Amino acid sequence: MRELTLFSKIQGAKPALLGPKHLDIYGCAKRGRRADGPFNHATGRGYVEAKKGHYDDGIKKKNNMVVAVVVESFGDIGTRAQRALKFASRRAGDKKRGRDGTKYSCTRPASFLTHHMCQISSAAVITDAYNIEKEIIGIKISQAPRGA
Repeated sequence: MRELTLFSKIQGAKPALLGPKHLDIYGCAKRGRRADGPFNHATGRGYVEAKKGHYDDGIKKKNNMVVAVVVESFGDIGTRAQRALKFASRRAGDKKRGRDGTKYSCTRPASFLTHHMCQISSAAVITDAYNIEKEIIGIKISQAPRGA
């Protein structure tokens, strides 16, 4: 997936695809000088204004790992989230330091990774279906004859 950019003379380049949310979550360090013009990905030169993210304190001061879990409405999970879940799965399965406190279904036990990927995907699909149903109900109410 190629990152597109929007250009601004004041702030420099801004990522357009997941950009606003990505910048809100992680923030961004200052790069270049205002006189350089907006950042150009092809040349690697230009200006980008510094911005603090919502989780700046947790990332920089407390040294926590923050992962934006991007899930598509049909249940596809973004690659960063998949890598983070695989990492957590390996940590939970470690013989010496690992601890997995997940309560799995008693009918069919699943691995840490399978269980959590299914839960996240299911939540996205169910939430999307719920929102579609709400919209349909709203349309039906707005189209219903008045006074009936």
